[in-house]
Amino acid sequence: MSKETDAYRGKLVRVSHVREGDRTWEVVRMGDVAAILALDEQASCGLLVEQNRPALGGTTWEIPAGRVEPGEAPEDCAVRELAEETGYRAVELRKIAVFHTSPGFTDERVHLFGTQGPRPLEPATPAEEGEIHRHRWASRADFCASHDAKTLIALAHWISVTD
Repeated sequence: MSKETDAYRGKLVRVSHVREGDRTWEVVRMGDVAAILALDEQASCGLLVEQNRPALGGTTWEIPAGRVEPGEAPEDCAVRELAEETGYRAVELRKIAVFHTSPGFTDERVHLFGTQGPRPLEPATPAEEGEIHRHRWASRADFCASHDAKTLIALAHWISVTD
């Protein structure tokens, strides 16, 4: 039987010490994230958003994603994040995969969805404080340059369904 105690509680994460017998692990509790691969009508380009990533010392280009809020369905979160980060509305949302980002130290789980031919919102959704909200339509080669796991997993799916 394991015993868990909080070591740190922040705004977005909680770090716990999990003790099983004579071993103790540090576990980062983050919860669920929803992400969306939005492809154009021809599935030749996908939407990427620029994100500020202080842990990496700069910005990255990633697929739209964000935390699933308490009581929110992952599908609703994916649609919300696409609108907030790109100003596009998802059509015919489909679930692609659910995966853990790094199960060796965190419980973070990503729900990955897809949509093709998203439509512009009128008017665009305003940006949240501290978010950049630059987006662009990008080729597969641009996706390959990403350093973000969820974006690379989305790319692998994109290649598998269009080749």
